[in-house]
Amino acid sequence: MKLFLRENKQIVFLLGALAVIYAVMVCLNTNFAFSLINRTFKYAGVSVCFLTAVAAYKVSFNRDDAKLLVWALLFTLVSDALLLFASAPELGVLSFLIVHLLYIRRYKKKSFKRNLILALAAASFSAAGFWASFSFPYILLLGAVYAVFIFTSTILAFRSNLPPINKRLAEIGMVLFLLCDLNVAISFLAQSGSLVQWIAGNLEWIFYIPSQALLALSAAGYGSRIPKSIRLFGDSVKKSSRPSAE
Repeated sequence: MKLFLRENKQIVFLLGALAVIYAVMVCLNTNFAFSLINRTFKYAGVSVCFLTAVAAYKVSFNRDDAKLLVWALLFTLVSDALLLFASAPELGVLSFLIVHLLYIRRYKKKSFKRNLILALAAASFSAAGFWASFSFPYILLLGAVYAVFIFTSTILAFRSNLPPINKRLAEIGMVLFLLCDLNVAISFLAQSGSLVQWIAGNLEWIFYIPSQALLALSAAGYGSRIPKSIRLFGDSVKKSSRPSAE
């Protein structure tokens, strides 16, 4: 891993920039959680994670896997833009459903279709309700479906056929992602202005940025421990011929 980072200065630079952004964000989160500048730093952190995934794509162990990861982080950017700047929670959650569909597809192809059907059903019901002006708490419905997806994608990360180092990064990243979303749920359900809501609101992003960073790194090629042939997406996929060292 150390040699990999020494050989990939662009990734090291991005991780360094992310560390600075993360430190500033944590400081601002204490007293300026909902300020524009703090939301901008939060979004900048997610943006750097996306750029890290793009950089890691060039040295990935498998380009198909890396492509799914890049798409997942791209939709993560869309989701966070909708939540942080557009005040569109329903659309943000719908976009996050796509994110987790991509992770589910990455980790276990067989689980993809049934989760896609569930996502389409929830989206269709919500769209029909909006169109017909039904009075219904759609955010709760979408949140319930999202809970199924985040738990599913986290569990499947532990059952994936990723190479050992990549699998460990994906596992830790998904667990942190889950911890973030548990705090989002607590913050949403807690009494407005309460200490519980404040603590949960701060913990969301403390878990979230590291989760995205680890996931962004989980497609890179880390060297000779990668098996010669890996079962991904239902097919036998050979590792990249690009030499890399641990």
